[in-house]
Amino acid sequence: MRAITAKAIAAFDAGVPFYLDNTEVRIVDRPGEVCVELLLFDNAIARRWVPIITDDPPVLEISTGGWDTSTTRDRLNGIPGVSTGRRAGDLYLNGKQWDGKWTEVRA
Repeated sequence: MRAITAKAIAAFDAGVPFYLDNTEVRIVDRPGEVCVELLLFDNAIARRWVPIITDDPPVLEISTGGWDTSTTRDRLNGIPGVSTGRRAGDLYLNGKQWDGKWTEVRA
């Protein structure tokens, strides 16, 4: 894991804003929830929806943001419970073939 990935994921997990080079963590307040977004080159690649009114657990969603690159996979792989990679030209998420589109990840 790259140093920038470790810093970005620490901010993403803590729910605090972060910006360094091509990576950003943004906090978006919405009615009834807070959305913590991980962005790479201004493309959202991870979102954690945190309810603030109910006791429901947070929901984690990830995507390649349309860019299946080694940097995108490095950032996503820094998130606990997320393992992405390529095998025989196919993209995988947690051991299952994946199209890179928004997918909910359960811990």
